[in-house]
Amino acid sequence: MLTSCGEVLGDRPDAAPAPSLASVTPPRGIVSTRLTITGSNFGEVQGDSAVTIGGATAAVESWSATSIEATIPDVMPSDAPVVVTTAGGASDSQTVRVILPPRVYLENNVDGADTFNSITTLSYDEATGALTEAATLPPVSTGVPSMSYGGCAQNLTIHEATRRLFVSGTTGIAVFSIDPITGTLMPIPGSPFAHGNTGGWGIDINAAGTRLWFSGYTVGISAFDIADDGTLTQVSGSPFPVTPRTVVLTASSDGGHVYALAQSGATGTDFGVIHTFSVAGNGALAIVGVPVEAGNGPFSMTRRPNTDQLYVADRVSLQVYQPGADGVPAQIKGSPFALTTMAIPHVVAFTPDGSRAYLGIRNGSEIQGFTVEVSGAVTAMPTSPFRFDDTLFNPTCMSVSRDGRHLISNNEGGKEIAVLSLAADGVPTHVAGSPFTLTPDENASGLAITF
Repeated sequence: MLTSCGEVLGDRPDAAPAPSLASVTPPRGIVSTRLTITGSNFGEVQGDSAVTIGGATAAVESWSATSIEATIPDVMPSDAPVVVTTAGGASDSQTVRVILPPRVYLENNVDGADTFNSITTLSYDEATGALTEAATLPPVSTGVPSMSYGGCAQNLTIHEATRRLFVSGTTGIAVFSIDPITGTLMPIPGSPFAHGNTGGWGIDINAAGTRLWFSGYTVGISAFDIADDGTLTQVSGSPFPVTPRTVVLTASSDGGHVYALAQSGATGTDFGVIHTFSVAGNGALAIVGVPVEAGNGPFSMTRRPNTDQLYVADRVSLQVYQPGADGVPAQIKGSPFALTTMAIPHVVAFTPDGSRAYLGIRNGSEIQGFTVEVSGAVTAMPTSPFRFDDTLFNPTCMSVSRDGRHLISNNEGGKEIAVLSLAADGVPTHVAGSPFTLTPDENASGLAITF
């Protein structure tokens, strides 16, 4: 049978079927990780077909009708869609988690030979939890003097989605890009950036990675816009005054409010307050409401993951706050929650789902563990506090890995970093070799992890 154009219908080949994905393994990896993509209708040879990961074309190492091996291209950390496109069209997508190299970054609390502070990079073994100082990852100068504080200065943070590390010192804020394959820190042009303050312990960044807030110790809050290249520019009116002195700060999940924890005394033994600021579109801060009491001598304030609940440990209790409709926090029912220690509580670290919390005790060689309810209320774990007197462990700055398997902590006053395995019931125990001893000039203060 002929068409009006003279084509023989029976001789026209059928269109190629669209490819279909069955699996992508491993489910996560750094840039350059080799993935195995299985499915059907890929075609026996690659030809003009392609694989994209996170929208970028991936290098293909092997191709068959049912299996492809390709490497993750240079895309930012994210849940990246994997798509195979052939003459038959685009496949359905599956997701691979693109991650940064698993590293621990430590801010040293002493200045180096160049009179500036530095950052030490440690490699993390995901199987064993071991930490290693690699010769290929030597300490990197920040370009700003240290604050010489050996506890947990909450002034080092990683913004994973833009592959950047931010750290403050007495005169400025240093910004580094993180190499997606080695984890090497590379200062961006213009770093460090003056913050117009004197010292300061706290940094926070909004989810988009476009704005940064810094709690200056004597002046107030410095606010910055972050450009696409990582450059910091102070917003108009920055720094914004806060009285009394600010210690740390944290932003709400949507970046619409900033909470500053302040102390009234020079020794850190006086009562603290939480100031609430609204954030305008241009980054300007404005005080909202009146300061909220925050206990006696608090050192830290942490926002619980996936919520806006704030946790502040003073010398005798753990206080939990829930912001109201106007953004001003108020203590939840049952708060403050009593602590069972005579030493100095420091930083609260949460598991990624926010269901458990760990509080490091300065000068106490112990960690207190809690289960956390949806309301934010905490209950001490049955065997808490967890004491580590045999290792002279002195935890202050802590963070929990993304998979919830390990808790990483500095050892205040020592040159060690601990890795603790978290059992199914939440009990922490040292992994083999922990605490890991650092080289002599690395008395760790700030701490941030990428895994």
